[in-house]
Amino acid sequence: MAKMTANYGVELVILILFVMICPSLSSHCEYWEIEDFPRFVRKLPHHAKEEFCKIHEMEMDLSRKQFFEMLRNWGRKYSVVVSCYYKFI
Repeated sequence: MAKMTANYGVELVILILFVMICPSLSSHCEYWEIEDFPRFVRKLPHHAKEEFCKIHEMEMDLSRKQFFEMLRNWGRKYSVVVSCYYKFI
């Protein structure tokens, strides 16, 4: 009986870990098609695209100035020319 209870305990711990980790595995870009990205973003690595999508998700919660500042910082980080994303926006 004790061994059976221990097995349930292990399964419960695994289930809890799965529930905690699963949401963090979701992508910010999961609904974006490759054509949805501006040309200058398509060529960047996956983590840069994820960060770009995350910024756009937050757009409604930010002031215009904050949004542009985040885009500028993102552009500097990934060596994207500033004029490129002004045309996109």
